[in-house]
Amino acid sequence: MDKLISILIASYNHEKYIGYMLESALNQTYSNIELIIIDDCSKDKTNEIIESYKEKCEEKFTRFTYIKKEENKGIIDSVNKLIDQAQGEYCFLMASDDAIKPNAIKILADFAKNNPEYAFIGGNSELIDENNQKCYWKEDMSLTHSQEEAKYLTWSDYSRRSAKLCSQIDYDSDDFGRYDSLLKCNYIVNGFMYKKSAILEAGKYKHNVFEDWFMALEVAKKHKFKYIDEVIYEYRKHFSSSIDNVTYSQPRYYTTLMSQKKYCYENNLSELWDEVYGLNCGKFETEFIDKYMSNFDTKESKDILLFASVIQEKNDEIKRLNQIIQNYENKLNKKKDFIDFLISLIPSKKLRTKLREKCKRN
Repeated sequence: MDKLISILIASYNHEKYIGYMLESALNQTYSNIELIIIDDCSKDKTNEIIESYKEKCEEKFTRFTYIKKEENKGIIDSVNKLIDQAQGEYCFLMASDDAIKPNAIKILADFAKNNPEYAFIGGNSELIDENNQKCYWKEDMSLTHSQEEAKYLTWSDYSRRSAKLCSQIDYDSDDFGRYDSLLKCNYIVNGFMYKKSAILEAGKYKHNVFEDWFMALEVAKKHKFKYIDEVIYEYRKHFSSSIDNVTYSQPRYYTTLMSQKKYCYENNLSELWDEVYGLNCGKFETEFIDKYMSNFDTKESKDILLFASVIQEKNDEIKRLNQIIQNYENKLNKKKDFIDFLISLIPSKKLRTKLREKCKRN
């Protein structure tokens, strides 16, 4: 008998798209699927629409479960509850505004059947707009419906070509999903499934990190990944998507990378971690230090505390920094010491040295 695959959907306020998503799940050609939906207290008609599909879902799927939470607790809480509910060997996670191609689960499950050593199996995805129309990214990352105007036709096309580090990854080999390559670049595709056992081993999903990247890094420490170069997923592109929100993404990038520091230092990857940190985080920190060398203002102490809390795990250091700000009286005499302290919080030794040399020249 075919493996049971769990499609897991965390829904919230997607009345415009939830029907389209459910239709795509109902159109799957693979037979042994369970569908589990958890709604996080939607305030629109999402619940009513899901209820209207209940009979169809019970007829189509091996198992159908719909849970309405009594309290809004966010996407991570929903996803982890979905994983706990899943009975399938593999979990296919979906956003409630996305969709999947009819052969998506069959393509992934057929590979899993003959290759049980892989814990992650994913495919390519195309973009759809708010009206379910296929679209593409232009060079400036704005959307277009014209292939002639497009720079990137699919998600994998974008991730392979948009960043130098990502372009070095051979998606068609076992290098795909290797821990050191994932640390360099978050190239995880949309449209994938994990072995449930691997997710549980990784401790499930965490708050305040890039969820998919963090999970991929944790799973890659012990397991193999596979990319199948077929479009199996439709990723909906909103102009307000959190992936485009710097306020959302910047702290999460730091916390994700910082979560891997201990592992890297214990597994002879300290130089790689330091290199990746400097390349990806150094610009922000350099600009921040430059700002306070040229215009030090205690009124912006909240910004400094945010900077420190993002890049430093030790609460006692944050308290010490807060004390320095509160006790600061003579700006000119203490400015150098204060900037030295900010630099000392930066985890990358290479970047600390570079910034200290720059301070001396100024």
